[in-house]
Amino acid sequence: MFTLGGISILAIEFQRNNYISVRLSEEFTAISFPLLGTIDGVRLISLLTVENTLLIVLLTAVASKWIKGKREEPIMYAGFILFGLGYAYMAFSNNVMGLIVAIFILSIGELLYVPTRQSLLADIVDDSKRGAYMAFNGFVFQIGKLIGAYGIILGESIGGMGMAVFTIGLVLIGIASSSLSLRKRKRVVNIKAVNI
Repeated sequence: MFTLGGISILAIEFQRNNYISVRLSEEFTAISFPLLGTIDGVRLISLLTVENTLLIVLLTAVASKWIKGKREEPIMYAGFILFGLGYAYMAFSNNVMGLIVAIFILSIGELLYVPTRQSLLADIVDDSKRGAYMAFNGFVFQIGKLIGAYGIILGESIGGMGMAVFTIGLVLIGIASSSLSLRKRKRVVNIKAVNI
């Protein structure tokens, strides 16, 4: 269930290189900026990716310091929500300022959910079967990438607003699946503690 949650969230991220890139390249009307020159949809997605990368690099230490000592589960879910909202907006909007803000929001979400999810995954893993657990968790990347590629086909059918709803649906699946797995893990730990 925890892996399914990870797949759902990573499938959202892969929309940037698939559906969102295709949509912006087709729908975005080129704009001229004094210092940047003409920006079309392809160049815009590149600039947005640079913004995301810079935010992650510059804010990782700050986010890690803020997260330290706090309950990880609610922070992870907040990260999922911010991440999903940013991508949901990108699924339909052509507003440059709106897209820049969306990247900021989803970057904050990414900074919140990535370290907390990794920490919770480490807690879930049974030390005697660590290799098997981590190998199974490897499906997160592969299946997420597959769903991300499917987004191009799906987007053609349901459009930008439909893809925004689909993105929010993936967030909800991510939260529900992760929550179920963590609750089950707590029950198992509690049962073991009682038996000892």
